[in-house]
Amino acid sequence: MKQLLWIPAVLALSFAGYGCDDHHHDSDYHDGVTGVDFDRAPIPAGLYSVTGDGAVELHWAPIRGAGVLGYNVYRSSDYDGPYDWIGKRVGDANVTYLDRNVANGVTYFYAVDSYTQDETSDLSYEEIADTPRPEGTRLRIYGVDDRPNESGIDFGEVLDGSYDPRDELVVPWNAQYASYYVMELDGLLRLVPTEVFVDGESFWNDLQDFGYTDELDDVNFAPAEGWSLDPVGVELILGHSYILWTWDDYYAKLRVVELTDTYVVVDWALQTSDDEIERYQLKNRAGSERKWNRHATHG
Repeated sequence: MKQLLWIPAVLALSFAGYGCDDHHHDSDYHDGVTGVDFDRAPIPAGLYSVTGDGAVELHWAPIRGAGVLGYNVYRSSDYDGPYDWIGKRVGDANVTYLDRNVANGVTYFYAVDSYTQDETSDLSYEEIADTPRPEGTRLRIYGVDDRPNESGIDFGEVLDGSYDPRDELVVPWNAQYASYYVMELDGLLRLVPTEVFVDGESFWNDLQDFGYTDELDDVNFAPAEGWSLDPVGVELILGHSYILWTWDDYYAKLRVVELTDTYVVVDWALQTSDDEIERYQLKNRAGSERKWNRHATHG
C-alpha cells in the first residue's frame, strides 16, 4: 500500500514515506555545518510529512529534558543523498518546518537532527519522501441532467504542469478525456467513472469512497484494492472524501464540502508525480494485470 498524494502525502498519497536511513549517517551529509559530533545528542523520532501545493510540511516528536536547543532540517533530491541543510528550528518543542522552496511533481527526501550546546545528533531514522502536488478548492460540478456541459471532470490541464486556478477542470460529461461525471439517481447525486478511448482502446477510471474526513489531507494513501465496480459509481455524501484512480494512471482525491439536489462542490488534489515512490503502479506486474491493459467490459 503506497502512501499518497495526494496526497498529506505522508502519500500521500504523500501520498510519502522514504528518505534516509542509518547508513547515511555521516558528516558528509552535513555540508556547511561545523562542529558536528554525532551519536551524542538525542536523535529525533516520529518524522512525517504533509504534502501541499508547492510546499511540504514536516513534523516530528519533541525532545524535552535532554538539553536540546533546536533541530536542523535537511533535504535531498536523491534517496541516497547527500542531504543538504535547508533550515533550523530553535527550541526543543519547535517541531514543525514548512519547506516552500519546492516544485510540484518533484520528489524530495527529508531528515532532521537535534543539537545541544556542544553536540549534534545523527540524522533521523525515518524514511521520508514527499512530492508536492497541485490542489484546488470549491470546484462546482452539476448533475448531468441539469447542466450536461458542467457535469464532467478532466484533470488534463493540471497534468500539463501549467495549472492555473482559472483553468477550467469542469467539462461536458461526454468530453473525450472526462474522467468522471455527476449524475442524479433515485434523488441522490453520484460520482460516476467514465470510459476513455485512446487510439482505438478503451480504459476505465476507478474510484472509491474513503468515508468521512475532517479535511482533504486525511486521505494520505493510494489503496491497492477496494475500487468500486458499480457502473453508476458511488453516492456523493457531504463530508466524505473520494479517491480517484484515473485512466492514465494518476491518483486524485476529492472532498465534498457542499451538496445540493443539483450540484456538488468539492476540494481536490492531484498527484502529478511519475515517481513510483509516490504512485502505486502496476507496470511491473503481468500484462493481464496492468492497468494499461484493462479494457472496458460491457453488460
